[in-house]
Amino acid sequence: MNRDRLPSDFWADQPFMVSRNIFYNDEYFKSHTHSYYEFFMIVEGEMDHIMNTQTHKLPRRSLCFLYPDDQHELHNSHKTEKVHIINCTCSETFFLDTVRMLQYDVEKIPDSFSGPVLNIPSVLWQTMVDKANLIQFQRGDYAPHVLRAMFRTLLLDVLLAASAHIGAEHTDIPVWLIRAREKMQYEKNFITGLEKFIELSGRTQEHLTRSMKKYYDETPTAYINQLRVKKAAGMLLTSRKDVWEIMYDCGFSGHSYFLKCFRKCFGMSPRQYIKANQRAFNIK
Repeated sequence: MNRDRLPSDFWADQPFMVSRNIFYNDEYFKSHTHSYYEFFMIVEGEMDHIMNTQTHKLPRRSLCFLYPDDQHELHNSHKTEKVHIINCTCSETFFLDTVRMLQYDVEKIPDSFSGPVLNIPSVLWQTMVDKANLIQFQRGDYAPHVLRAMFRTLLLDVLLAASAHIGAEHTDIPVWLIRAREKMQYEKNFITGLEKFIELSGRTQEHLTRSMKKYYDETPTAYINQLRVKKAAGMLLTSRKDVWEIMYDCGFSGHSYFLKCFRKCFGMSPRQYIKANQRAFNIK
């Protein structure tokens, strides 16, 4: 078993890296472990992944997350000629600082990633792939602090994918509700709001509300607000617009309600969130 140190081309001024690997025929990564956090996405093909003695089949649109000291190996499953993966790594300090900044419960993370996350909703999946592509192929176009913000939002998407995976373990969730929730992740839909959710569900508001409470323990409005607030958080770090312009762009119409929803999601005001990110950008 090999223990890898940080990749040789780990950026000197950035404690993270995005790369791509393609496996043909019998190519594989032998058993090894790392001193950093890692997650990878299966973009094409199917892979056999052995992690801590457990073997998993990873089809396209799968995500696998590894902690420092996890032991794993990767093999082409032979069902396809090649397997294409996007691999992302970051230092332990950077990862832990990010999840704390996002107010995510660090203690619950291992439970979220006890196994691979399969069949990630297509909208979330494409968002993750697009962000990874942007960080890898256009990193020269952005200042280091902007790249850090991009990678942090990618980590947030990974945590969201894990949370969605936990909810999806309830196999009795109606297909119509799963599809409606997935379609609501499109910006044009969550900005439109509740009436769009009702339309996409094909059910009455009362039926939709009862189903959301039963299967996801949240109301349709709470789900929409969560999507809007996360969009607003990303814009706060990358847009030159002021807080109130961003609020309106994301579908909110009242200042106090927006602040209440933002605090509920992130545990701080939008301006505090910006300052927290600015401080985090300087962490090595």
